[in-house]
Amino acid sequence: EPSAAAPPAAAPSPAAPSAVGPSSADSPLAGDLRVLGTEPFWAIDISKTNNAATFSRPSEADIALGFPTEAPGQDGPIALTSTSPQGHAVMTLRKQDCSDGMSDRTYPWAAEVVFRGETLKGCAATPEFIRQTSQ
Repeated sequence: EPSAAAPPAAAPSPAAPSAVGPSSADSPLAGDLRVLGTEPFWAIDISKTNNAATFSRPSEADIALGFPTEAPGQDGPIALTSTSPQGHAVMTLRKQDCSDGMSDRTYPWAAEVVFRGETLKGCAATPEFIRQTSQ
């Protein structure tokens, strides 16, 4: 048997994608992701490392969400769905320039989140992107 063969699919691997669907560098779940918006301020922090997501708003308790599953949509949008006892959060991401309206930063993803009957609009990027562009 060749020594360069890939490990069997059942072998645990830290690089194995947690999301449903294809995993690529273009996937918003290829690493950690921050989805955020203003007016009102809100954010969802998705941690691939911790396999979890958290919805937060100023002056409100954080809400723990499950790590989202990913489903490519028609014509490019990607749907991420997180579930929790407090409700499902459905995040629709589009690969396009996005402004948060408060900074000069241009994010690589436009986002729409539906959570507990509310539709929130915002942007998304990796935490590394946000750190690198916060001059």
